[in-house]
Amino acid sequence: MICPGCLLRDMDFERPLYELVREVISAMEPALKAAESVYESRLEICKKCLNLQSGMCKLCGCYVEVRAARRDQRCPDILPRWQLLNASDLIEGE
Repeated sequence: MICPGCLLRDMDFERPLYELVREVISAMEPALKAAESVYESRLEICKKCLNLQSGMCKLCGCYVEVRAARRDQRCPDILPRWQLLNASDLIEGE
């Protein structure tokens, strides 16, 4: 099933895949992770993007929940969707 504008965490039928994505994110080194507030802000931006389909970015093929979790990642669109967030992309507690 195709779900435009949906994250994996929003799709019950993709629960096993979402759990795998959460394991990948949990295994990331803390220094590589974006702050939780930045992560959630990025996902909110992605949810409004026409390139989000069933948890994947149609521009690059990534699962946006993984891309958004890494502090060094950028939105692959030519529009600077995450640009303002990146200035404050700190690890939680820094």
